[in-house]
Amino acid sequence: MIFPVHPRTRQWLQDLQFSIRNSKLHLIDAVGYIEFLALQKKAALVITDSGGIQEETTFLGIPCLTVGDNTERPITVWEGTNKLIQINEIEYEVEQILRGNGKKGKIPDLWDGKAAGRILNILEGILRSATQRNSPDQSGIPPQYDGFHLRGRAGITQTCLQM
Repeated sequence: MIFPVHPRTRQWLQDLQFSIRNSKLHLIDAVGYIEFLALQKKAALVITDSGGIQEETTFLGIPCLTVGDNTERPITVWEGTNKLIQINEIEYEVEQILRGNGKKGKIPDLWDGKAAGRILNILEGILRSATQRNSPDQSGIPPQYDGFHLRGRAGITQTCLQM
């Protein structure tokens, strides 16, 4: 069993003087995103409380046990491989999965990697509609949409649409 430990969690474990008494449990330093995806892909199951991990395991088809009363990613429970459990249910649920009796799920509709194309089609429709209402010049693009850009998560300005 591999437990990538976040630095704050590691400090908390040290403060509690937690020690590993099971040679099958391996605490490792937190890993990067790609490395963590690789760990998930090779896992028999994942136990988490993280919404992002619930999505990743659903996409990868890996059973996921989410400890808690709710999730911010309910589609992973409704359609995916995720199951909400309480902490006292971990042992039973792990045994069920390892015996092949875990929850089976599917990749939800629209998780096909084509979101950017769908968004682009919507934006093109919005711009087309706006240009038909008040086309100021031969280009057909109103000045407020000329050079339309969006700022991405990484802070990189990306041209979103060119007509």
